[in-house]
Amino acid sequence: MTGRVLVVDDIPINQRLLAARLTAEYYEVQCASSGMEALQMMEERHPDVVLLDVMMPGMTGFEVCEKIKENPCFGHVPVVMVTALDSIEDRVRGLEAGADEFLSKPVNDVALLTRVRALTRLKRILDELKLREATDDEFGVREAISGISGDGGEWIGLGLPATDIAALEQAASICGSSLSAISDPAVAVEQLAAGDAELLVLEVSGAVDGLRLCSQLRAATETRSVPILLVGDSWETDSLYKGLELGASDYAFRPIDHAELVARIRLQVKRFRFHEQLRDQHLANRALANRDPLTGAFNRRYFNDHFNRLLKHARDSKQPVSLIMGDIDRFKSINDSFGHPAGDSILQQYMRRIGLVTRASDMVARLGGEEFAIVTPDSDIHLASRVAERLRMAVAGEKFELEDGRMITVTCSFGVASAGPDDSLTDVIARADAALYEAKRAGRDRVVAAADEEAESAQTA
Repeated sequence: MTGRVLVVDDIPINQRLLAARLTAEYYEVQCASSGMEALQMMEERHPDVVLLDVMMPGMTGFEVCEKIKENPCFGHVPVVMVTALDSIEDRVRGLEAGADEFLSKPVNDVALLTRVRALTRLKRILDELKLREATDDEFGVREAISGISGDGGEWIGLGLPATDIAALEQAASICGSSLSAISDPAVAVEQLAAGDAELLVLEVSGAVDGLRLCSQLRAATETRSVPILLVGDSWETDSLYKGLELGASDYAFRPIDHAELVARIRLQVKRFRFHEQLRDQHLANRALANRDPLTGAFNRRYFNDHFNRLLKHARDSKQPVSLIMGDIDRFKSINDSFGHPAGDSILQQYMRRIGLVTRASDMVARLGGEEFAIVTPDSDIHLASRVAERLRMAVAGEKFELEDGRMITVTCSFGVASAGPDDSLTDVIARADAALYEAKRAGRDRVVAAADEEAESAQTA
């Protein structure tokens, strides 16, 4: 199925007409005859888009839309008002209630399917972010997203005539936003890519090719989710629909109504900020879940998962992968002599020195206490041993500074092992640990490679 659509209308013939049009395009259609039934089905059926009649007994479509948007479980589901009401006041009221669009009865098939397709794509993106949010919550690292406003921020008006710029300036004043009127598309794209603006408004077919620019912006990672509002005349309806297909967020017809323009822009900016907060929160939470909070190194859980993936990749690609186990010598005596805050400072400085020596492709993890692991992809045991020696010299070559200004010498011992074709994570760790133990036993401040000829020959063959 292309997606799930909930049709809410108290008149059965209207339900059947919309259902027939959508089913012909392979959508899965569910129908509700009242606002209460619609809210219940939202919880049970999880639709991708809601087509909502305004004039219904008991609870109007405006009230249903507000209740949908207030619910944290499905408030991100797009809503399209389908109604005979077509005044500016009704459209603004619907947009302020959270509706994404108004479609007038009788519904134009192209307008219906274009909007549903665009909103279904949007819903899928938000669903993925919501799933990540739920995963973060399971790990106990999710923080609630704060209330989001559509006001403020920077807007760009690109290649617009003076009348459109005047309308945008008035809308920006109402929203407390700043508007930059730009004629050069390259300058606009640069500002959007840099995150300097949260909205782009342009003509669908003016001096700037609005459709082509929409496509280009959606193809670039930096601008993929920036709201794009197209402006056009009534005879450019087909081009505006095409703009939605190419990734535009919304459109407005001339003559531009200021109240409707403000409502549409606020909705798009608010949705963009919601999207960005979900994404940023997930990235921050992922860092919290995967990183050691003291040193910034990856934690053991991430190390185990990622090293297993690297082992599989090494087997499939027949490329080497090695493991360096490092341990700060006599770390307990540092804590005992200078206190645990000094020990924490030593660990942080130690991690910074590791970062100066290792490559971007190497993974550094703190396994516990003063024990660190460095995974070196595409490195046999000889190359990994040279990396370990550079690490040893980086630590021993310059004294560490304590918080009170005193300088102390710190040394480390390293054990190195390279993975054989049949080795598990446990096998490689055991050999590297044994080599680390040998380095400690032999006097510390040294590198020992695992004496496992079978594993070494497997990697150098």
